[in-house]
Amino acid sequence: MERLIKTCLNPTAEYRGLKMKIHDVTLRDGEQQANFAFRREDKLRIAEALVEMGVHRIEAGMPAVSAEDARVVKELAARKCPVEVFALSRMVPDDIRACADCGAQGVILEIPATPYLYEALGWSLDQIIEMSIRGVQVAKECGLYTVLFPIDGSRCDPEIFDKLVSRVAGTGNVDALAAVDTLGVLTPEGAGAWVRNLREKHGLPIEAHFHNDFGLGTANTLAALKNGAETLHVTIGGVGERAGNVSCQEVVAAAELLYDVQSGIDLSKSWQAARTLEDAAQFEFPVNKPIVGKSLFRLETGVAASFAEKVIGTRPTVIFPFHWNVVGAPPPLRCREEERPGLAPPVLPVRRSFVHRRPPGKGFTRHQGVGQPKSTCADPSRGSRDPGRRTVRSLNGTCGDG
Repeated sequence: MERLIKTCLNPTAEYRGLKMKIHDVTLRDGEQQANFAFRREDKLRIAEALVEMGVHRIEAGMPAVSAEDARVVKELAARKCPVEVFALSRMVPDDIRACADCGAQGVILEIPATPYLYEALGWSLDQIIEMSIRGVQVAKECGLYTVLFPIDGSRCDPEIFDKLVSRVAGTGNVDALAAVDTLGVLTPEGAGAWVRNLREKHGLPIEAHFHNDFGLGTANTLAALKNGAETLHVTIGGVGERAGNVSCQEVVAAAELLYDVQSGIDLSKSWQAARTLEDAAQFEFPVNKPIVGKSLFRLETGVAASFAEKVIGTRPTVIFPFHWNVVGAPPPLRCREEERPGLAPPVLPVRRSFVHRRPPGKGFTRHQGVGQPKSTCADPSRGSRDPGRRTVRSLNGTCGDG
């Protein structure tokens, strides 16, 4: 099966041979999305979907602050699934021990990195360092793989950040350092340079934990991968508070299909994992969401749909960037029956046009949707054919910004 049509413009040689590990935080950070509240059985179903995808780690919750999280961590650890079970903890010895008591194999130890965070809590930098040194010591005594997670690290003064990390990592009790962009303010260039600098300065494995507030989460994570971050923190479809975390499916698909990096993740389970999350959270991803959207293989425009019908059975990646089977999505219009044995080839309706010719002496008309009235604009001096569209004046003239 042809997965995609490759382009010679992508720098695959720079990525080939890189190692990547997926650390999924859907059950913890993903649940922080507004209006999300997973029950125990929901979390276990989502975890099963993640195991089917082949993720390497699942961050299952914060045992010290939630009895339900503790049960989920304990149940996942007891199943002996082929996935590492991690938990999140504050730098509080009893909290850390609670993670170990639940059977977690590793712990993400969070600590405020920026002065405006820890000073608001009444702490000084020296107190933060001492708490962290004690915390990582307890974690290692409990036999946990220990990841130092400095909250809001991307906005921290580099001198303060390096002092914190150097003192804590200098104890020899830190297994990995998380590069944390809590508010999603990094650019790909900044993310790559930061990760490279952290590796060179501290000599620790780097884990990239980024957010998507400017829509750069996936690009930043791939830049981090290129510059030495081997463990990538993601969620199913990028769910998470505010604009979300980084999408597991987007990162893995881009790494494998565009950069030729082997992730070990079964992309064909991507679509179903998204549906499992939708059912558990009682929400739906946008239909055009990359990789997991329900309309990625639906075509409406006449030219594209007509062309697709001519190539869909022999070379579908002429019209789509990757084959639907790659991500486990249902087939698009008029697939050959032998590609999905026992299923009738689906047929999607084709809308032949959106804008009609202008009759003599009449304004332009534009469809607003089935059963909705058309809008007209007979006055061309308004600068837009559709009066419902705003008009933007710029140095290049006037244009509608619909």
